[in-house]
Amino acid sequence: AQWQGWGGPGHWPDLDMIPFGHLGIKCTIAGGDRRSRFTHDEEMTLMSLWALAPSPLMVGGNLPDNDASTLSVLTNDEVIAVDQDPLGAPARLVKRDGDTELWMRPLADGARAIGLFNRSGQHREITMTWSAVGLRGKESLRNLWTHRDLGSFDGAYSTDVPAHGAVLLIARPRPSN
Repeated sequence: AQWQGWGGPGHWPDLDMIPFGHLGIKCTIAGGDRRSRFTHDEEMTLMSLWALAPSPLMVGGNLPDNDASTLSVLTNDEVIAVDQDPLGAPARLVKRDGDTELWMRPLADGARAIGLFNRSGQHREITMTWSAVGLRGKESLRNLWTHRDLGSFDGAYSTDVPAHGAVLLIARPRPSN
């Protein structure tokens, strides 16, 4: 949140390398063979934050040694598209409520990328209101991690977010009939 307003085309925020998978053969700090200790949900949280920033995507591990779960996070084309959106607008923290946060990033096509983050050690239901993220009227929502269209919503959307987890959505205005 302290970097809000500093990123954009020509000056991207560098959140550092993505420390997933096999990180080192000889690690002087952790000893021996070093692998990431992130859970799958924590990997999705980190990638969601990097995409919303938008930060350069540089992997710090050995790609051929990744398991299928980690590889699915690193190669999610919809999440990468948010990171690489040509508008280059960074997300901003729009709501913090205890251990939950909502981040919103405008995209070049007029859609909004929205991250719902649970920083706690327990599952939480997070409700996103339109007023918090700057939406109006009916919006079509898509979950980028599950590659699923969620339907059309008006005014609010609630979902369960795992401990240390994130849900990354795209909201697009639904044409009125």
